[in-house]
Amino acid sequence: MFDSRPLRDNVDFRRYWLGQVASDFGTQLSLVAFPLLVLSLGGSPAQAGGIATGSLVARTVCRLPAGVLVDRWDRRRVMVASDLIRAVALGSIPLAALVGSVGYPQMVIVAIVEGAVGSVFWPAAAASIRRLVPPQQLTAAMASSQARVTAAGLLGPAIGGWLFAWHRLAPFVGDAVSYLVSALLIGRISTSLRPDAGNTASRDRRLSAGFRWFARHRVLRVAVVFGSVVNLISVSTVLAVVVSAQRHGHSATTIGLLLACVGAGSLCGALVATAIVKRLSLPAVFATLGAGWVATFLVLMSTSSPWVVGPVLAAVYLLAPSAAILIGKMLIAGAPEDLLGRITTAGGLLMSGLPALGPLLTGILLVALGENGTWLVLAATAVVATLACLPTLRTPERPNAPMEERDEVLRQAR
Repeated sequence: MFDSRPLRDNVDFRRYWLGQVASDFGTQLSLVAFPLLVLSLGGSPAQAGGIATGSLVARTVCRLPAGVLVDRWDRRRVMVASDLIRAVALGSIPLAALVGSVGYPQMVIVAIVEGAVGSVFWPAAAASIRRLVPPQQLTAAMASSQARVTAAGLLGPAIGGWLFAWHRLAPFVGDAVSYLVSALLIGRISTSLRPDAGNTASRDRRLSAGFRWFARHRVLRVAVVFGSVVNLISVSTVLAVVVSAQRHGHSATTIGLLLACVGAGSLCGALVATAIVKRLSLPAVFATLGAGWVATFLVLMSTSSPWVVGPVLAAVYLLAPSAAILIGKMLIAGAPEDLLGRITTAGGLLMSGLPALGPLLTGILLVALGENGTWLVLAATAVVATLACLPTLRTPERPNAPMEERDEVLRQAR
């Protein structure tokens, strides 16, 4: 049975959320520390980049198989085991430094292990939230998770850099400890997170089952594609803003503050997402977000003043968490229990695949068309994506309608 108390009084969700807080902040500590450690040991920038590439490739390759495991194994045990493995991997770096020296091959292996195991943890965590909160609290739960991720991304790298300046191994110790804390908290969750063996709604055990499910659900498929395009625009904008600011002679401090506006807007958006989702339909959120991006690019074409660009970036990123929560809510609430892991991993790949090309495409556009040409292409992309998705998404139901339709299935899955 669900714990129907408010989220702040839901003990199992609190353990889940605090464990994720520890894990997310720890990951951000080592994210900035890995390249700094490589460079401090005399490595090249290419070797520093190789660490991130190894982790990203491992995370991508393992994502679909991870979904299969999550659909078959106890998700609580999967998360605890993933945290313990990552704790051992990250802890091996300061341990190696104590007994000898840290080598580049070890750092690559640790990054690959962390990426691969993280690809297993993520769908297990995403699938578990449906068991931990009642349907009517899923929006608030996902909003709190979105705020957690955003805060970790905003504060974690700065703390990691400070720890590295104090002692270059401190971020890795902090990351290892964070995984142990997460394992302890998640291990104490009393709600059963084991997939329901009696649920045979799909009986599809194939690796591609998640993509096949998306192929049969047009509205969610269109929403995910729109989200992927928005993520592409978001990633591209960050790089283009940095390049534009540098070309106009703004200092590194100013550029950092512009990026901080992006993080602040996202964090504030996550904090007010529950209220937005309750008041706006899915088409309204998507249409407002698309129009916001077009307006942002028109402003960027007319001025490079940080006093204007910063607040505009904060404003446009304010609505992004609400769109992400609506998509995630549709996905998690509507997926069959026995496909939930594979559907979440398929959705993750669809949402992240196109944005991965953003920096490369933006660089090409900046060289070929210049700043205003790049803003114009991104604005046109936002217009096309918004107009293409609205006819499919326009529906009289409120955002929580799919959740209500799934209540009986969710109760049966218990």
